[in-house]
Parts: sequence; C-alpha cells; structure tokens
Amino acid sequence: MHVRPPLSPELNAGWSGDVELDPLTAFHHLEAAYEDVVWLEDAVEDHHVIAVGGQRQTASSFDELLFDERPSFGWIDYELGLRELGLTAEGGESRWLQPERWCVFQDGRAQLQSTGEAWEIPPRGQSASRFASETPGPAVTLDDDDAYAARIGDCLDWIADGDSYLACLTTAYTVEGVDPVATYLALRSLSPSHRGGFMRLGGKSIASISPERFLELRDGRVRTRPIKGTRPRGASSEQDAAFAASLVSSDKERAENVMIVDLCRNDLHLVCEPGTVSVPALLQVETYSAVHQLVSTVEGRIRSGLSAVDVIRALFPAGSMVGTPKRRTAELLQTLEGRPRGTYSGCFGVVSANFADLSMTIRALVEEGGVATIGVGGGITALSDVEEEVAEVRLKADALLRSLRGFSRDGSLGLDEPDQFV
Repeated sequence: MHVRPPLSPELNAGWSGDVELDPLTAFHHLEAAYEDVVWLEDAVEDHHVIAVGGQRQTASSFDELLFDERPSFGWIDYELGLRELGLTAEGGESRWLQPERWCVFQDGRAQLQSTGEAWEIPPRGQSASRFASETPGPAVTLDDDDAYAARIGDCLDWIADGDSYLACLTTAYTVEGVDPVATYLALRSLSPSHRGGFMRLGGKSIASISPERFLELRDGRVRTRPIKGTRPRGASSEQDAAFAASLVSSDKERAENVMIVDLCRNDLHLVCEPGTVSVPALLQVETYSAVHQLVSTVEGRIRSGLSAVDVIRALFPAGSMVGTPKRRTAELLQTLEGRPRGTYSGCFGVVSANFADLSMTIRALVEEGGVATIGVGGGITALSDVEEEVAEVRLKADALLRSLRGFSRDGSLGLDEPDQFV
C-alpha cells in the first residue's frame, strides 16, 4: 500500500492509502460485510466512491438535518419538500450514513480512505441481501395506459385553467422479491450513468441510474442541471441523429426545459448573491445508452453564512420533478396522484456542512420490506400529446423493468425481451 495525496479531497479523509483494486470487487466484499453500504459512481468518467460503517441519522424535516465537515451519504424523500412548501404530507424521511471507511476510484487510481485509521478490504462473504437467491415476481403497474392518459388530461385541464404551466406527472410499478444488489449491477451494465448509485441504509435500498444532477455545492458556488425532454436512441446512426435533432427542435420540449430553468433561477435567487445567478448552458442534448435528453445548467454564488442544508431546502423538491408554479402544481399533483412518491422524485448523494453533490432519485428502484417500487413520470405542458407522453413513460420504465431479469450478482447480464407487465 502506497501513501499518496488523497483523492476527492472534499471528503476530508483523515487517512488514505493507495491499493490495487477495482470498484466491483470492492463493492462485493463490502456489501457482504456491512449492513449499510453506499456506492456512488460516474460510470462514464470512471469515478466511484464506496462507503461503509459509521453512524446513521434519520430526519423527518430539514430542521433535523445535521452535517459537519465529514461527509454523509444518503437521500431525501419527496414529501420533505412538500412540507417545506407548506403542504400537508404524511411520511417521508431523510436517511444518512456518516461513514468511517470508504474507497475512492478516480483518475486510474484506487484509494482506501477513513476518518483516521488504516483499514483493509475484508474477505468476501455471503451477500447481506435478503433476496439473493429469489426470483422476482411480476411487475404491477399502479396506473395502466388508460388511467395514466386520463391523468394527463387532468393536467391539461389545469394548464388550460391557468393553475399550472408545467406539471411533472408520475406513476409507479411494484415488484416483490427483488434483489436490489443484483438489480443495480444489471442496471449499471445495461445503462451506465453519470449520476448512478446504490444505497442500503437501515434495511432500505436504492438502485439508481440517474442521469440528472439535482445540486452541486462546492467552494461557495451552487449548480443545478435540470433535464426536461427525452427521445429514444435510434436503430441506425441516421435514425439516432434524427431523434436527437427532433428533440432540440421540439417546441414542446424546449418550452418545458426553459420553464424549469426559469424556476431554478428563481429558487437560486433565494440563496445566491445578487447578480451571480446565470445560465451557462441552455438546451443541450446529452446522449445516453437508451435515450437522448435535453439538459440545461443554472448556477450562482451563495450568500455568506449559508450552509449546504440552506441551499438544498431552497431548491427542494426539484422543479423538474414538480413543475411550475412549484407550490400550486405540487398541491395539484399530490391530490391527483393520490399516493406519496416517497424516495422517488427526491435526491440522493453526499453532503457535508458546506459541500453537496446530489442526484435526482429517478431511473430508480426503491426496495424496503420485500417490495420494490419503480417510479416514472414526465412533464405535461399545453403542447403535450397524450399518446406521446404515455409512450415516454413506458420508455423510461423499460430499462428498469428489464433489469429485473438481469439476475447475475457478478454484474453480467442474461436478459431476454421484457415480459408483459400487468
């Protein structure tokens, strides 16, 4: 083991040591050895953090969230944001792990880090997953296509009445007997992501291939990168290019994205120095393994004396998961959807007192108590076509549903065509 400068210095390691190791091997060994485990990764840039051990905290409001200079890894449920908007919302929590030990993989290096003491990767044992040998049951949709189409119609009525300009309508699937570890390994093989992650904290698991950064706070600057607008990848290079071109030229997708950018600008003005909020990138097409997406960037410099929690609560829930105007649209969606979104539509990642790097909890499977939930949704505007919106939601769900067939814990895939889901 060689001692070199620590990777990811924002994690404030008290000790670090370089090793010969790869992320998948480290995850297998640590997931089997620890009840609580976190793996955050940019699979495209090959940057990974895997964390274990330490203290766990749970909060039901932003006032209860306590972060110091050490990193904490976890998530915030959507309903905490509804309460922050002044709405009545049952349930929802924020769950975090402040680890004692973690691994960082970056720039071709692998490094063990800790709060202060040297450590080594333990031998690989039996997985801590409760469903490691089970086959998942059928996926059950909470809204069939007709029901979802009817709810889109309700959103269009709100827009026609002037109650909303953009509404992010969601639905969900449930599946029993899912192994969240195997699901994440299948997902990351099927669709590598810039913002992916696996978290198991206190018996609840998240497996996400999120493409969207909710918030980054670093050195006093805050940045958010909303995604609005989706197209599938093409079967040929010509078709693929045509799909990407249709995305950037779509009046509906451009309007949806710009409305969320404007909402993000307004949210950032609550915590940023006057005159520092800007939009350095607007309506850029980013291409992933399964879809093209329309992405913008909004950033600013936060006011002196504000913490990471202050910044997060000003932006949460993310405008891209609600719509605009935020409070009224959130209220309407809460009534229409008729059930809590829970962890889906929230955010996950790493936070310390003055640092945050959080992803949107989308393209995600959330498992607890033997039941996995997959949430999906899309933005509805006055220009929305009902059939196209239904098709977009099915497209977003497809990779997640297919991953349930990729039941290999070594990370390899054995996927057939997806079954019919009821």
